[in-house]
Formats: sequence, C-alpha cells, structure tokens
Amino acid sequence: MKNQLLKITLIALLSSLAFADSRLERQCNNGDAGSCLNLGNLYYDGDGVKQDYKKARELYSKACEMGEAGSCNNLGYLYDNGYGVRQNYKKAREFYNRACEMGNALGCGALGSLYQYGLGVRQNYKKAKEFYSKSCEMGYALGCKNLGGLYYKGEGVKQDYKKAREFWSKSCEMGEAKGCGALGGLYQYGLGVKQDYKKASEFWSKSCEMGYALGCGILGDLYYVMKDYNKAMEFFGKACDLGEQKGCDAYKKMKLNP
Repeated sequence: MKNQLLKITLIALLSSLAFADSRLERQCNNGDAGSCLNLGNLYYDGDGVKQDYKKARELYSKACEMGEAGSCNNLGYLYDNGYGVRQNYKKAREFYNRACEMGNALGCGALGSLYQYGLGVRQNYKKAKEFYSKSCEMGYALGCKNLGGLYYKGEGVKQDYKKAREFWSKSCEMGEAKGCGALGGLYQYGLGVKQDYKKASEFWSKSCEMGYALGCGILGDLYYVMKDYNKAMEFFGKACDLGEQKGCDAYKKMKLNP
C-alpha cells in the first residue's frame, strides 16, 4: 500500500513538473522574459528535466535580450565557469556588465571579482572596489564581504581594519557566513578592534551555524586552547562534515589520543 501511494505521489509530482515546464515554455515563446529565466533555471539545476547547460544558456540568452537582468548575470556565470560553453572571461564580463547596468547586484559583484583577480580584464583594484561598493549598496552580502576584504588587505585602498569591520559586519548581518567568520578573525587578533575572544567565538559560531567549514574548525581550535576538549571535538567534527580536511585531521587526532 505504501509503495502504491509513493508511486501515485511520484507520478503526480512528475506530471506537475511537466505541466510547469510546458507552461513556462509557452509563456517564454510568447515573449515573457521571466518565464525564460525560470525555465533556464530548471535546465541549469536539472529540476524536473534533464540537466542541460546549453539549453539553460539558450534560454538565459533569450531572456537577457529581452532585458531580464538576472538572466544576463546567469549567462555571465556560465561563461565565467565554463558551464555548457568554453570558459571565456571576456564574455562573462560582457554579460555581468549588462546585468550590473540594469541594476543587478550579483552582476556588479561578479564584475568586481573579475577586476580584483584580473580575469578577462587587466587587474584593477579600484575598479573592483567600485563594483563591490555598488553591489554592497544594492544589498548584496558577498559584495560587502569582498569590499571588506579590499580594506583588510589594502588593495586599491589604504589598509583600514575599521573599514573592513564595517563592511564585514554588514555582510554578516545580511547572512554571509564568510563575513561573520572574517569578523571573528578581527576580534580574535585585535585588528581594528579591541582583542576579544568572546566576541571572536560569537562570530565564528555564527559562521559555523551558517555552514562555513573554516568557522567550525577555528571554533574547534578556540575550544581546544580553552581545554574544553568535548566542545573542540564537536566543532572539529562539524568542520569535517562540511569538508574541512584540517577539521577531520584534528578530530581523528583527538579520537586517537583522548
């Protein structure tokens, strides 16, 4: 009976996905850019259809030509990473730039990365700052985090830990795990703030809860130094589960030498 119900549920789900797919295709063909984007996302994710990056590119391209900013960004991402196309940073820049000009925060942030690392363009930290700032102002957490990174390293700007803290704090508040982790590092080492292990632990913990493996590993280190070995093992284990090799090594070492 359970198997029969499962089959019925599965058939209903597949029918529903097929209906959604055909409806989106019809709307896309009728000139609805949002439907082209959504259909492209289904092909990109392999959600209810066979994963097909080339088909996703075709649909994103169609929507981008209609002025759908998110599709231009997604198209840039395909070229940036070589999904369904030959990797081409210049093409990626072209579509990220289009998306950014249309007000897409992700496109602006991605442009910032290309300029920061000199991918398809001449490395230019000032340009990177310009686009990270733009994306951060639009509410893109990763843009704020990357902007903080420029101030932390002094790339294209005067090194300024307080400014780094300002932008990392913004990104953390927006839910960017690495921003929270970076804040933890500032408090741990007293950079631009008074050294405060409690605050450091708070931000590393926040980043770990958001799934940042390195945050869990560093939290494990802090507990190990404080001789709270049970807590240290717990966070080394979490870091390991999230793919952090150092966390796995530390966990095994503690397991073998309790």
